[in-house]
Amino acid sequence: MSFTSSFTLIARLFRIEVGRMARRWAFWLGVLVLAAIAWSNMVLGAASQQKIPGAFSYYAIQDNLLFVLPVFVGVVIAGSLAADRRRGYPPLVLVRGISRTYYLLTKAASMFSVAMFGTFLSCALAFAVAAFFLPWGEAATSEYANRGSMGPYPGLLANHPFTNDVVLAALFSLGAGALVLSGLVFGAAVANEYVAAAVPFVLFAGGIFVFRGALLFLGPYTQLDLMSSYTYSLPQWAWSFTEPVYWCVFSFSCVTAAVVLFLKKEEI
Repeated sequence: MSFTSSFTLIARLFRIEVGRMARRWAFWLGVLVLAAIAWSNMVLGAASQQKIPGAFSYYAIQDNLLFVLPVFVGVVIAGSLAADRRRGYPPLVLVRGISRTYYLLTKAASMFSVAMFGTFLSCALAFAVAAFFLPWGEAATSEYANRGSMGPYPGLLANHPFTNDVVLAALFSLGAGALVLSGLVFGAAVANEYVAAAVPFVLFAGGIFVFRGALLFLGPYTQLDLMSSYTYSLPQWAWSFTEPVYWCVFSFSCVTAAVVLFLKKEEI
């Protein structure tokens, strides 16, 4: 099979996989639930005594949103490969000429993309509603901007609150996309979508108890909590790239493990 034919087949498979996940009613329900939680956090934040501009970065990311996110990506997306393997779907695709490695990579890319898109869309919906009562136009005072709990980009929050919120929403969405790939690993090993769906939350919640002290920044919870105390355990020069590097390494590790397991489990 030529490169052009292979690329066309892979691109078509990617579109199909994205459509299968994004068309589910659970996906859209999850997006609305995440948006509603972020919005409610912003309502309470705007009503508080802390008048800090920046709707998403300071007000929205609270524990209730953090704990719902892995449930969303787990229930809606993480069990996709396991469910397909239980139904015998991969062999039907593999016989069309796609290698097992390319199939798994396409599956990973589609899961990652849908999780990122759904999370960012929920943030955008919360943005749109919050714009009516929580302006981004003003700059945060130096008193707040100098706090270590103002996220990885305190200077950006101080001078460009809206830009800071968009950047942190993108990082939050990147974390969601990476976290869903933990379910891909278990889906490649076990054809049980319920086990794979539970993995992101178990990994997220378990990391709270495992990674403490100097290892705090290694936990998924810490990296998703963009206002967390991990900034206190790292030098300030590392704040700006810790999040993207962490999630890129996390994603690469999950995909690599999933490919190895899938190649052992699935044969034409």
